[in-house]
Amino acid sequence: MEWIKVGNFLGQEKWNYFVLIGLTFLMPFYIRLLPYLIGLSVLTWILQKDLFSRTKGAIKNIYFVGIVIFYLVHLMGMLYTKDYKAGVFNLQIKLSLIIFPLIIFTSSAYLFNKKKLLINSFIYGNILASAICILLAVYHSILNGGDSFFNASAWPHTRDWPFIKLVLGGLSYFNYSELSAFLHVSYFSMYLLMSLYFVYNKLENCWNELKSKEKVSNIVIILFFLLMILLLQSRAAIIALSLIVLYEVVNHLLIPGRIIIKIIIASFFIILILGVINHFARFKSLKEGTTEISYTQLKRDNIRIQLWERSIKIIKNNPLFGVGTGDLKTSILEEYKNENLDITTVKFYNSHNEFLETTARLGILGVGTLLFILILPLLKANNYKDNKILIAFIIIIITNFIFESMLNRINGVLFFSFFYSLLNITEKK
Repeated sequence: MEWIKVGNFLGQEKWNYFVLIGLTFLMPFYIRLLPYLIGLSVLTWILQKDLFSRTKGAIKNIYFVGIVIFYLVHLMGMLYTKDYKAGVFNLQIKLSLIIFPLIIFTSSAYLFNKKKLLINSFIYGNILASAICILLAVYHSILNGGDSFFNASAWPHTRDWPFIKLVLGGLSYFNYSELSAFLHVSYFSMYLLMSLYFVYNKLENCWNELKSKEKVSNIVIILFFLLMILLLQSRAAIIALSLIVLYEVVNHLLIPGRIIIKIIIASFFIILILGVINHFARFKSLKEGTTEISYTQLKRDNIRIQLWERSIKIIKNNPLFGVGTGDLKTSILEEYKNENLDITTVKFYNSHNEFLETTARLGILGVGTLLFILILPLLKANNYKDNKILIAFIIIIITNFIFESMLNRINGVLFFSFFYSLLNITEKK
């Protein structure tokens, strides 16, 4: 009887919601905490009442069905994979693709009213994570200061450089992986950009209702996230940010009134982004790489391009079904060996492109399903405000998918599956 009481107590929807709040808040932090929170979210979901009937309702949801099919295609890929162990590991990483759509779509009537709180929890988590990263950068700069008390140089040969030159050169504790204390730069930048847009969207939609202090605080948060994104120097995040700015410019130009002011504001942001791109070292090297040195040299120096080319070769040889859920890394290494290239630089790498990765693993069916679940929300969204957030989310996801195999890590799978599901709750059911 006591176990039944405990089960009924934990089976209340609010406990699952509290776990999800903790999950969204801690998403930008230490990765080892996430599997435990995911497990706890599953437990509190299983103990809820009317689970079977609500699950039947979720099966009728086309967004949920799309993601389930995508996961089932990975299961199907196990039938012809050779590296079974790697395939099982891949399935484990992608398990959240099923977990969070199932939890969210079966609890949509309850979570619909909690959506803003879950989004705010994610924003606050990113604010705290960013603040800690900045404080750690200051701490390391003080430790590294020596006689000068403060020296932000992360490398011995740049200790004499001024602070601004170090930051713009990407060689300080305030840049790139030296700054990102908890996550890989690509994932942290993606989180920050999504948080930035959440705050911007709130500011845009509730401007007349917000008090002056709230307006100022939200603008400060936006600028803080923008600064963090620029300091982290993730090319994918900067490109996604530029596309979102362009999307907002077009959106606002289509709305009548104050055209001149809108053009001036839009031009300011575009010039700001282009100016930053021009001065930061990682983007200067990319620009110079496409204009001043040969493509062969760029390809040799940029492992990502090499991996894309090898992945395309694998796709050409296995277009229909791919090489299987667990065999991609082995196939890439074989391509390197066949061309007598150095495999030491790529033995821990993937395709660095989710679309190429999925096609190489699972063929046309795999990438077709992935494209379906990405495009579907844009076709079905009927609420302007929700549609804007969805479009921004899809822009961020697609841009990052082009540069990274985001669904190969729990940070990418969790972010995608959670917010894909949450943002598609557009009405009470």
